[in-house]
Amino acid sequence: MTGNKLYGLLNRYISGNISKEELEKLKILIGITDEDMLGKRLNQLWTEFEMQKKPSDAVIGEIYKNIEQVYKPQAVHPKSRCALHIAAVLLIILLSGFSTYLYLTRENGIIPNRHITVQTKRGQQATIFLPDSSMVRLNIESSLQYKQNYGYTDRQVNLSGEAFFEIMGNRQKPFIVQTGSVDIEALGTSFNVYSYDSEETVEMALISGKIKITPHSQPENITFLKPNEKLFYNKHTGKMRVEKTDNQFETAWLRGALVFRSVPVRDVLKKIERKYGVTIHLDIPAVENDKFTGSIESDYITEVMQIVQTHYPSKYKIEGNNIYISPK
Repeated sequence: MTGNKLYGLLNRYISGNISKEELEKLKILIGITDEDMLGKRLNQLWTEFEMQKKPSDAVIGEIYKNIEQVYKPQAVHPKSRCALHIAAVLLIILLSGFSTYLYLTRENGIIPNRHITVQTKRGQQATIFLPDSSMVRLNIESSLQYKQNYGYTDRQVNLSGEAFFEIMGNRQKPFIVQTGSVDIEALGTSFNVYSYDSEETVEMALISGKIKITPHSQPENITFLKPNEKLFYNKHTGKMRVEKTDNQFETAWLRGALVFRSVPVRDVLKKIERKYGVTIHLDIPAVENDKFTGSIESDYITEVMQIVQTHYPSKYKIEGNNIYISPK
């Protein structure tokens, strides 16, 4: 019965005929529906959508009046990762299908100049397809914001957190990622950006192509990156440095891995907290500043804690989303 209600509300949402009350019900249903059921319904709707003729401009305009972030980000570590990934991405693809249609037709006055925001929580990631077919992989506790008229006059997005970008080339409209401290401009390229508000350093690694970095505090101090190079920008001092890097290392999180090279344990634990949606309480002060090098690729937090134990003699206790690590 729930599946039928979900299908009906999704159908109304896609057709642009959903009321505010129904939209709220849809949000709730997406949040509580079994992942297999959600994936099945979204697959069904996507198949039907592909078979239909393109909707009229009036219907498209009505859809965008009601656009909300009605999607379920994929959790990083459930048992059913594949099903949840399908459920997470398909609805974004549905929305992107409408966006792409508008981007290509470019009828004036149809799309209001509003913002779309995709946000992930602890233990969640999301994949976004922008109207020009550029792809963004959004990491844990991150947000991406862009205007509904993206692509008309420019291609700009705002990022807080970490994301991997695969950008379609367009020399007339460079792609720009705006963060709280620097702007990153790309034509057609792929790169990774690490820019959490709580972190002191912004990191940018170029996989392919070419990007230009402009600091807000010193806009004349422009830096260009080449493939396999990484830039570190200190928000407080404004200093920048460029180093050679390994692309496999920079994109490890896309494969579900955490990779560390001589990183303080306290920072390692922060990234573990983000990925697995937990809060870690470390009761071994002498360990906090130790440098950790290694890779963590498990889907399960218990296995991660066992890895920690092999490096540092300790014991741990899990209580809900809290993990307590103490001396052995």
